[in-house]
Amino acid sequence: MQSFSEKNVCAAEEPQKSSEKKKSKKGEIDYAAIKDYWNEQHDKTNSAMRRLTLMTENRKEAIRGRLKDCKGDISKIYLAIDKAMASDYLNAGHSWASYDWVMTRKYFPKVLEGNYDNTKPATSQQPQSAAAKAQDPSATARPSIGELYEQAKRQQPASQQSQDSKFRWVIQQNLEDLKKNPNNKPAKDSLTRYYERGVLQRLGIDWKPEK
Repeated sequence: MQSFSEKNVCAAEEPQKSSEKKKSKKGEIDYAAIKDYWNEQHDKTNSAMRRLTLMTENRKEAIRGRLKDCKGDISKIYLAIDKAMASDYLNAGHSWASYDWVMTRKYFPKVLEGNYDNTKPATSQQPQSAAAKAQDPSATARPSIGELYEQAKRQQPASQQSQDSKFRWVIQQNLEDLKKNPNNKPAKDSLTRYYERGVLQRLGIDWKPEK
């Protein structure tokens, strides 16, 4: 057992571990609860991102890393999940969009900061780095809906960039994708989300999910 002085020495040498010590006193991280929350929100929002099957050691390590970045605030993990599930951009069928992507050190703070929120689309939403493209070469084989949208947005006057016009543009892209491939699941999931939120009805677009 460490003496009081020894504990002080450890604290001085490793101040970054103070939050981890506090956490261990309160209890270990409930990784299963985080996995279950992701899956529950996935089902509630009909997310295009995949459900979690296993909480692997790599995923646990990522959670510990993000908690360290957030000074042990576990609520930030759940907030990032909420924001990711609510983001139309992250649920537009991108092959790279996933739980693991959300929990990376590079993109986790961007999700928290609202870079992918529906009300504030940002050009930084597209991972353009060579490393990101190398991890998923198929993502660059064909422009994604988000990439096409950003290209079109730059060509549109400011008066046409209202939230509804942005929604309408993405919806039309999904409908076109369904015409080409009636079994396109990401397009169906995206349209279903808009239908459940009443966006399709408000815009006068006649489409209903299959029962």
